[in-house]
Parts: sequence; C-alpha cells; structure tokens
Amino acid sequence: MDTGIQDGLLDAGNFIRTIEKRQGLQIACLEEIAYNHGWLDAESIRRSMQPMGKTDYAQYLFRSIGQ
Repeated sequence: MDTGIQDGLLDAGNFIRTIEKRQGLQIACLEEIAYNHGWLDAESIRRSMQPMGKTDYAQYLFRSIGQ
C-alpha cells in the first residue's frame, strides 16, 4: 500500500484494524514478540503493563502471557 498519500495511509490503517479485529491479534505487539522469543518474561510484561491501566492493549498483553 502506498502510505505516502492520505488516502493510502487511511486504507492501510483500516486494513490493519480489520485484521486485528477479525483475528483477535495485535499486529507488531513488541511485548508479545519479545515474550514469545523468550526475551522478556511474564513478570517483565506485567510491570510494563502497570502504567497502561485497563486499556485494550494492556488487556491484550494480559491474555497473551496466559494470565
């Protein structure tokens, strides 16, 4: 997708949003990637989630570490 123009950027954003909602996954969730590769443990993720409060992203991380 050409994200150098406004319509292309909007199309790309809508595409990512659609994929995330349909599959229930976050695209490029760095904490999840690091956890799955063993670079971060569950406790490190929990600590990083504290400032996020009860955001959707924090809840996703909570589910991704199996808690």
